Amino acid sequence: MAKIHTIVSDLDGTLVPRESFKLDARTVAAFRAARAAGARIIIASGRSGASTRPYADELRGGLRADDHYIACNGAQVLDGSGAVIHETAIPVEAAHAAMRWLRERGVYTQAYEETGFVYEMESAYADAYSRSSGLPSRRVDDLIQFLDKPVVKLLGVDDPARIAGLVAEAGEAFKGILCCTTSEPQFLEISHPDVSKGNALRYLSEELGFDAAGTLAFGDSLNDLSMLEWAGVSVATGNARDEVKARVNRVCGTCAERGPAAVIEELLAEGRI
Repeated sequence: MAKIHTIVSDLDGTLVPRESFKLDARTVAAFRAARAAGARIIIASGRSGASTRPYADELRGGLRADDHYIACNGAQVLDGSGAVIHETAIPVEAAHAAMRWLRERGVYTQAYEETGFVYEMESAYADAYSRSSGLPSRRVDDLIQFLDKPVVKLLGVDDPARIAGLVAEAGEAFKGILCCTTSEPQFLEISHPDVSKGNALRYLSEELGFDAAGTLAFGDSLNDLSMLEWAGVSVATGNARDEVKARVNRVCGTCAERGPAAVIEELLAEGRI
C-alpha cells in the first residue's frame, strides 16, 4: 500500500450515525490526528454545502482556506471559505421533467437553495429532513413554477420499499439525461448525469495534484461507489450495502462501532499515514 496522503469520506452512515446525526469524539480525534500527520481530509456528502460544512470543520479542527469538501453527491466542490469552486447543475428543462415525473407518482420532492431547501407537498418528510440536515426549509405553491434556474440536486423521499423500485425506474426513464441514485433507503437523489463523488474527487485531484494510489476512501451506500472505486484504498463500513461491500478493498467496523476511526488509528500506528 502507498502511504496515505488523502482521506476522503462520506458522512451519514459512514461517520455520522443516523440516530444522532452527530460525530463522536473518537472519530473526530482520529481525523484530526491524520491531519496533524500531514493527510489531506476531504468530506464528500450527499448533503448540501451548508449542511456538510459544520462536519468538515469539526473533523479538521477548523477549516483553512486551502481545505475542500464535496457536497450534493459531487455537484458542488467548495473551498475552506465555503465558496463553490466547481459546480455541475441540472438544466431547468430536465429538472422540470424530473419534478413532473415525481409529482405524477406522488413522491415528496425538494430542491436545494444556497442555505436551505424548498418543497411544495405538505409532508412530515420536510420536517424530518430539516432536523437531520440542520437546514431551514420553506414551502412554495408550485415547485416547478418556482424553479426557474439550474439546480444542483433534487431529492425525492418515500417509503424505502417503494424508493428501491423508483430509483431503477427513474434511472431508465432519464438515462443519459439525469443521474438517479440513493444514499439513504428513503431517498431518490437526482443530479446532472456527470455528477458523482468520484468525478468531484477526480477534479480535486487534478486541481490539488494528488493521486488515487495514496487516497483512502470510506463509504457505505451506492452514491459512494464512484469515489470508492477511484481511490487506491477503499473501505466500506460494516453497515454498508452488500453491493458496496463487494466492490471495496476492505470492510471495517460499522459506523456505530467507529469503524473508520479504527482504520485510521491502525494506519497511523503503522506509519502509513
